[in-house]
Amino acid sequence: WILFDGTGTPSITASYNVTSITDNATGKWTVNWDTDFSSASYAGIAMSNGSMTRAITASLPTAGTFPLNVMNTSGVDIDVSWISVIAFGDQ
Repeated sequence: WILFDGTGTPSITASYNVTSITDNATGKWTVNWDTDFSSASYAGIAMSNGSMTRAITASLPTAGTFPLNVMNTSGVDIDVSWISVIAFGDQ
């Protein structure tokens, strides 16, 4: 799991089993797991702050990474200050 600030240079507030975050573009990040899952078949859930925002996976996860995209209801990618991701699976 991870809680991070996605504005400016992303910074991890708190986490477990996360080595880093990759900032790919406005509203797009990749969470990098410390110990990979046994496969890409794990459940990941993301949420963010902000009025009328939605957090989704930008593409399929891999065993070692979880791609994330946050956008407003118009579909415009946006950076937000509070993003949380949890993942369940075996390692």
